[in-house]
Amino acid sequence: MNEQLWGRKIQSELDSSSIALPALVRDRMDGVYSQLPDFATKRANRKRILWASACVILLLAGIFAMGFVSPAMAKVLRQIPVIGSAFQTVGDAGIQHAVERGLASTVDQTVEDEGVAVTLDQVIYDGTRLSIGILHSSDITILIPGSSEMIRADGREINASMGGSTKALADGMTATIYKFTPTEPLPERFKLDFHFNEVSMNKDGRSEKIAGNWWFTTPVVKITEGVTVTPFDPPLIREHDGIRIAVTEVTTTPLTTQVAFELVEPAMFDSMLPGREVVPKGEIVVDHRLDYELLDSNGLSLEPLSMSWSQKAGEPAKVVALFAPVTMDVQSFTLRTIDRVDKMRSRGDGSFDGASTPQISYAELPLDTPISVKQGEAGEIVFKSILFEKDQTWIEYEVRGTEPYIQDGAWWLENDEGEQYRFDRYDRTRVSQDSYDYKVKLPAIPSNESLKVAVYQIKSDERKKQLDIQLPLNR
Repeated sequence: MNEQLWGRKIQSELDSSSIALPALVRDRMDGVYSQLPDFATKRANRKRILWASACVILLLAGIFAMGFVSPAMAKVLRQIPVIGSAFQTVGDAGIQHAVERGLASTVDQTVEDEGVAVTLDQVIYDGTRLSIGILHSSDITILIPGSSEMIRADGREINASMGGSTKALADGMTATIYKFTPTEPLPERFKLDFHFNEVSMNKDGRSEKIAGNWWFTTPVVKITEGVTVTPFDPPLIREHDGIRIAVTEVTTTPLTTQVAFELVEPAMFDSMLPGREVVPKGEIVVDHRLDYELLDSNGLSLEPLSMSWSQKAGEPAKVVALFAPVTMDVQSFTLRTIDRVDKMRSRGDGSFDGASTPQISYAELPLDTPISVKQGEAGEIVFKSILFEKDQTWIEYEVRGTEPYIQDGAWWLENDEGEQYRFDRYDRTRVSQDSYDYKVKLPAIPSNESLKVAVYQIKSDERKKQLDIQLPLNR
């Protein structure tokens, strides 16, 4: 349900209400409604969305301030979602960047079934990834079917890898983002169907499954602004230690940086090795997997977002690695390969748990001067300032080292009683694009507390620099 429909629903409830509103209130509401844009005939850009939302907020604020709310009106108001908040609340670096540029489409379509209302809030597609933001009450969890069953383009099921993230909002709502990386490009314009048929509702501490049919349909237009595709024919190839990487294409968009390549790897990197299901319970195995980082021409690493791959028998794997978008002028990238090594303990049924115990170090946190704390082999974290406010605490810090996107969240604060102050990664803002500097919001902390910082010690995995591939861009 979009802003216009919410407005009509509110107006309808007011018209049918037995409460007589003063002429001043009625006149002000009529003035607000007369200025709402026609969302049915125009594609709503960001300014229209913000204006419409502001109008509705002003209207509601006025009604509450005057005290004129009928029971029917209150029921409607309780159902209004936080329009356009999903991407801003729980979006990764790429989504946040696209939102700042006004490239995300706000859909605001609500479907209710079996007493459960879910809102399709926002959608964005850049040719590399389809991201869908939804809003729902915090007492439900969407039970996800396979990605090919969840989304369709022009009625055709989409084969895609899928990831997601979620965060509770302050008003009893939850924002969830699903991110799909299609195995084949989608059309420039298409009708998106997004659906699921089961949710889990938390009632009195118990989880109850609810079957229903939540089906959303909306047009999607691929982002073309700021998209650059650099194909490599023949591919750029590096080989070392039985590993062969052949990069076929680099795509930069306002949402992502995508590197597509073919991969041949030794069996030791296969997490599905035959025989693992018979490893005795409690036995330790060493797990190797290949990971990748993308360095820009300034030497900075782009934040990794996701990686997907597919493979046919007897052929190299086709890998798509997604990173954060480029925010500075760069002329090339370097794709670097990492050998990630983890110790895993067998559960006796073919599955494994991590066997390494994380090491934590503590340091007193002075309130007036910066402090540098080691983060193991990976590097260090420098706490630059702390600001105490009534409702939150702000920390500015910088990470320096080989694993910046692991180091940046591997810490928290504690007081003398052992109470921990942690933060949500979505409450963190990167304040510099030429370093790994951040500002993060933590819960309110009394300024007179004695604080210490707890920091995980992080290993630095082997970089196979013999496999470094320089990727020039079409600029």
